[in-house]
Amino acid sequence: MQTWLASEVSELKRRIETGESVPQIAAHFRRSVGSVRKKVYTIQPNRPVKEPAYLPFLGKLPDTAIAEEYGVHYSTVRHHRVVRHIPAFDPERLRDQILALLPTHTDREIANQLGCSQNWAQKLRAKPEKPPGRVLKTPDSYPFHSLLGQKSDLEIAQAYNVSRGLVWQLRTKAGIPAHRKQAN
Repeated sequence: MQTWLASEVSELKRRIETGESVPQIAAHFRRSVGSVRKKVYTIQPNRPVKEPAYLPFLGKLPDTAIAEEYGVHYSTVRHHRVVRHIPAFDPERLRDQILALLPTHTDREIANQLGCSQNWAQKLRAKPEKPPGRVLKTPDSYPFHSLLGQKSDLEIAQAYNVSRGLVWQLRTKAGIPAHRKQAN
């Protein structure tokens, strides 16, 4: 453990007052960030923590976009968002608001007003309808439903050009026992 010289302590105080970050100070003194942080807290125990300037944008823009804009790592932005219990940015939450503003506002105005990217507004302007979700079929909607349990899963799969796993899954969901060949 190195001791701090009086000249180093005065330089450390000066750098703290100018608002230099602890990692930058540590790099200047060629010491570990932990040892510099410990010394800073002995000098100024009630030093206020400076909040990042990007806090108002958490959850309103993707973490990666905020990180790129402010020159920090995306994990740092994510950490600040998670600690504050702010949900991740989801442009789908803004879809209805964006669609309502599309006829009367430019993409840039929408982006500024809602805090989304201009690109998202452009995409919705080009294709405003929501893509259809996955349609789940019921077991009885397949043409071979009546054959389940009467023929083997493999025979049904080959006859209707579907996977054997699909036939098995539909048969078990319907509660139909497997087909057993009769002994002669």
